[in-house]
Amino acid sequence: FLHEKTKIDINAEIDKAEINADSNQLRRMLINFIRNSIQAESTKVIIGISKSRQDYKILIEDNGKGIPPKDRDKVFSSNFTTKKKGMGLGLYLAKRYIESLGGNISLLKSSKNGTTFKILIPLDKKE
Repeated sequence: FLHEKTKIDINAEIDKAEINADSNQLRRMLINFIRNSIQAESTKVIIGISKSRQDYKILIEDNGKGIPPKDRDKVFSSNFTTKKKGMGLGLYLAKRYIESLGGNISLLKSSKNGTTFKILIPLDKKE
């Protein structure tokens, strides 16, 4: 396996984000995104967190080799993988989980210079 020399930056525009969600599920999802970035030969992953009036926005951006155009509409499909040992469940499960919170996850952009995913999670009504 490649020596993992990937720098991870977290750029948060807010001090605190509280949502009614399973922290283990969120942690697993973020680890999966980072692992995918490393496997795409990224040397840098930037996780941006911000808040609007209705939701939290998480951008996960890397400088890896990108997702080929023919695969971009399949990345959230069950059992879709480009890896020899992948099961193709990581992004599928991430999408299902975020949608169960009333949120949305999308592939914002991808090229040979990197990939960006966007996650929107609605604020709790009491905020």
